[in-house]
Amino acid sequence: MKSVRIAVAAVAFAALAGCSATNPIQTQYVYSASDGARVTVGTTIEAKNLLVLTNAQGEPGALIGAVTNRGGQDTVVAIDVVGAGRHEVPLAAGESFRFVGEDVVRFDAVDARPGQTMAITVSSGTEGATSATVPVLDGTLPEYAEVLAGL
Repeated sequence: MKSVRIAVAAVAFAALAGCSATNPIQTQYVYSASDGARVTVGTTIEAKNLLVLTNAQGEPGALIGAVTNRGGQDTVVAIDVVGAGRHEVPLAAGESFRFVGEDVVRFDAVDARPGQTMAITVSSGTEGATSATVPVLDGTLPEYAEVLAGL
């Protein structure tokens, strides 16, 4: 009887071990775990959670998110939002900057309505440029309504 239990346990262990051996572990992959887009420029510049907020197309808006310089030298990171404008952020080596509170990037008019996406380009003189699309959201979520109220 004891040998039967050991055999059943061994078969169950092997079956369960096989499940994890064939499924990828999600934490091994880089992905955007938030509402915004993730953009990598070269090997040292990372922009995370980039998104545009506006109440409606043609109305004022804001870009929120963060940029990080993981490199060993200072640089200027430029973010061009097609149809809205350009913003430059000087970053020292190893420094991050968050577009939150008073530091959100404000635009006079956003050329997309909530639910659409907008084209952006993130560039650095040391790393080149990368184009991407970012979501356009409104104040439906409370954390974004506060930003829009301040525009």
